[in-house]
Amino acid sequence: MVDGIYNIDGYIIRESTQGITLKGTTITKCFDVPQRNLFGVFGATKQECVDVNVGDTSLKEVIVGGAEFEWSPSRIDLSRDNKLVIYMYYNGFPSTSESVLNAYDQISTNKDKPGFIKPQFAAI
Repeated sequence: MVDGIYNIDGYIIRESTQGITLKGTTITKCFDVPQRNLFGVFGATKQECVDVNVGDTSLKEVIVGGAEFEWSPSRIDLSRDNKLVIYMYYNGFPSTSESVLNAYDQISTNKDKPGFIKPQFAAI
């Protein structure tokens, strides 16, 4: 490793031997989109929402946690012959379509939760 800022994206995926059947649902997702007028040229946005129909789904694996964050190790740690331990945040096993999407959405904010641990070096 070299001195610098690292972008770490990690995911915890769990397999189910029986499979996971998620009941279909309708999910509303909202996005900020540029306005289609003169104000849009100057960066103005408006919120548009769409309903997404998710049918029944059978999964063998689901995301149950993870984290996305920046990390910059110290030069002293980099100069040592250590192993790097990267921790990920576990959000729990989802059981519905909405909770699967929530688990994925939480990955970007897991770094701000109590108990989250940034990577650490450990002596070999």
